[in-house]
Amino acid sequence: MDNVLDRLSLAVKDARSHANMTQQELARKLKISRHHLARIENRREKPSYDLLCLLISELDLPAQMIMHPKVSLYKSEVEKISFVLQGCDKHELLVFSEMLHMVIQYKAQLLPL
Repeated sequence: MDNVLDRLSLAVKDARSHANMTQQELARKLKISRHHLARIENRREKPSYDLLCLLISELDLPAQMIMHPKVSLYKSEVEKISFVLQGCDKHELLVFSEMLHMVIQYKAQLLPL
């Protein structure tokens, strides 16, 4: 991915999916058509400056990630996991917690005493 439109399109689509929103739901919040949003997500249209600001705000997108290609969305894997966990419900958090506990137990078995 080498340009701002590519990064923006992917970021919008990923953030919308992560927020469990349909294109129609996000479009309604942004007061644009679903077709317009789909064209942005599919790299066929650039949003206006005002719409870009709304997208960044509504989806809580790090503007730095979109504007600066060498800046990663996450500074570490821990931040990436934290971001994903913020969107989880109680059941998903419980499943993740149990999986993490199993990994820690497995790792402890591999370490010599």
